[in-house]
Amino acid sequence: MSQSKQFKCIVCHSHKSPVVTKFKPRDDAQKDIVKCPDCGHYQVFPLMNYEEYLKEYDEDKTCRSEEFKIAEGSDFETARKKWSEWTKKHLEIYYEQMQNHHNVLDLGSGFGFFEEEINRRTDRKFQIEGVEIGKFRLDNYVGGVVHNIDFSTTPVPDSMKGKYDFIVCMHLLEHILEPVQFLKNIKPLLASGGGRMVFEVPNHDCYLKDISKEYEKFFYLYEHVSNYDAQTIQHVFELAGYRVNKVYSKEIYSLENHLNWLKTGKPFIKYNQMYMSDADMEWINTIYQEEISKRGKGYSLFIEVTL
Repeated sequence: MSQSKQFKCIVCHSHKSPVVTKFKPRDDAQKDIVKCPDCGHYQVFPLMNYEEYLKEYDEDKTCRSEEFKIAEGSDFETARKKWSEWTKKHLEIYYEQMQNHHNVLDLGSGFGFFEEEINRRTDRKFQIEGVEIGKFRLDNYVGGVVHNIDFSTTPVPDSMKGKYDFIVCMHLLEHILEPVQFLKNIKPLLASGGGRMVFEVPNHDCYLKDISKEYEKFFYLYEHVSNYDAQTIQHVFELAGYRVNKVYSKEIYSLENHLNWLKTGKPFIKYNQMYMSDADMEWINTIYQEEISKRGKGYSLFIEVTL
């Protein structure tokens, strides 16, 4: 790799020449997936610069090119259909946890579909706000209160300091160019004496990569500048000065999804296959997901931290 002298690990900042894997982001063959020789972190190389990063978020190019071409209706209407199962699954994961808190913040809240559904619930005991920087998503936001703040570069405003006793972040950290600094920057958001955070990222050590060579190649995106496993996600939070309480995985995609990959070698993108299409077979899906999760090989990797 001719550009290896320019390499810098985005977690430990090592400048040693990385280990170049056989993989490239599926949407940019000019880049490589490399492994830091010091901390073992997998990342894209070369990285986009900050201006390119902001443009990607404003245009939402990768997401829209894959999702909005496959159904009728406006971009926004198609997004709602596409992400309906994702919203349902993540309400199952987070809602009861949120009920034990007062002020919740969702970092990287997208269109606000998650917040929209929460705000419809009459038994809700907490207030929820979002944070989003993508212009297309903000222009179509449906989730109520949202802050357009890039915490990679912008300090926490006084009005948000110490306000949130629960912060959730679903599939954002893998996009962040300087994750340790980002995590340091958001510390003032947490309420003192009891605030907690749960971050969720794609799991580099997921089971579907083990059983499908096609999915193994499909897994990598150039916007996913980091690819975390259980060790490296813990390392990045420890470098940022957090107390790590728990690291675990959950398989959130269904047996149907995995069988589709094995049968066709291609994604099924009309909706997120997180449940069995036949509800009477959902018990089989539950057993399958629980077994993969126990192995630490679920699609989503979670880390729970406090200050």
